Amino acid sequence: MSIPPTTPAQNPVALLQEQVLRLSEIYQAQQEQIYLLREQNERLAMALRALASHPPSSGLTRVQVEHIDMRFSVLFNFIFKLIWAYLLAGLVVALILSPCLILSAIWNP
Repeated sequence: MSIPPTTPAQNPVALLQEQVLRLSEIYQAQQEQIYLLREQNERLAMALRALASHPPSSGLTRVQVEHIDMRFSVLFNFIFKLIWAYLLAGLVVALILSPCLILSAIWNP
């Protein structure tokens, strides 16, 4: 048999006061959340109005890159990795196509 835990008896008025205090804190937090949500909703409505006032662009947008600010070592590493990727891709393609080319040469003399 287990004995139920005993809690010290508290004054019901003190319990009610504590509950009222906690409920007022919850109410205050909810009011702050409502205020923030209203602000966010107003900003979103303004952004949607701004988008609606500008017609969407049709067609392609041309972009010209004028300057890339990159250290030489980073650029060198990028080019080195790019070359290795091209070499490995070429090797894979060669391995896939070489049996096909050999078999076609044998069957069609």
